Amino acid sequence: MPQFAERIQAIFWVSKIPADRKENLKTRLQEDIGISGVPIAISGKGGATLLHPAGAKELDSGLVDEVLLWLDEIPAARERYAAALTLLR
Repeated sequence: MPQFAERIQAIFWVSKIPADRKENLKTRLQEDIGISGVPIAISGKGGATLLHPAGAKELDSGLVDEVLLWLDEIPAARERYAAALTLLR
């Protein structure tokens, strides 16, 4: 499972893919994840989209989603935080 998530994550890092296509992919992935019950969450937008292990929705929202949005202003810190989240896989 981790290899699959890493490969999907890599798509969001490809700079040649337009942001609107990445958002469309994110929306479709969220639908598929919801149906499948796979414990993966998706946060962020465009090239800053991050796949990470899902936890309790209340915690993911406050401790992951909101922090990632806040860290958009501090790219180096966001990168480190995102890396820490992927280590949880």
